[in-house]
Amino acid sequence: DAIAEIALALAKGRIASGAAAPGAPVFILAGSGAESALALEAGLRIAASGTPIVVALCGTRARPEHAAASAAWDRLESLTNARRFRVPDMREAAHFRAGIEDVALVMEALGGSTDAIVPPVPTQAGIDLVIRARATGVPCLAITAPVGLDPETGSRRRGAPGADVTITLHRPLITLLSETSRKLVGELIVAPLDLPRDADTLAQ
Repeated sequence: DAIAEIALALAKGRIASGAAAPGAPVFILAGSGAESALALEAGLRIAASGTPIVVALCGTRARPEHAAASAAWDRLESLTNARRFRVPDMREAAHFRAGIEDVALVMEALGGSTDAIVPPVPTQAGIDLVIRARATGVPCLAITAPVGLDPETGSRRRGAPGADVTITLHRPLITLLSETSRKLVGELIVAPLDLPRDADTLAQ
């Protein structure tokens, strides 16, 4: 799985540089969309490789709304080196702010859409954690598009935290290549065609 491989490479690179301690976890911020399914599936592979993961579900429900993400969320329960939490608001997000600089990597799968004038509170909480992590030097890997960037239009929201690396499926959308978008996208990686068989459906 390309997403897991890239995430592990980034995490191991941070550990090798001494910026994170051996055994530092990958911190996954999952929203309610299809990108959360991709992130959680990658999380399963990362945990299976021996790297611990911490998953924060930024939503008001007990499980992800997306069916594939919900299934992956349930499978994480059986892994001893995977911890799951719900972050429905800023109050819960505050528990992760202290010490977030110690994680090896943040995987951001909150969703890039900017349709709403103000993001939902759980998404705002996730954005706050991304901003905090990046401010302390933790690399951020965005799944399909960074939160606050609409991959269909290229529009961005003020305060969008951006990413160091963005991985997208199959082919880069034109909007991800614009000068404005690239400031948020960081390094753009296109996942190979064998990611997953229903990738076009997941990307919608």
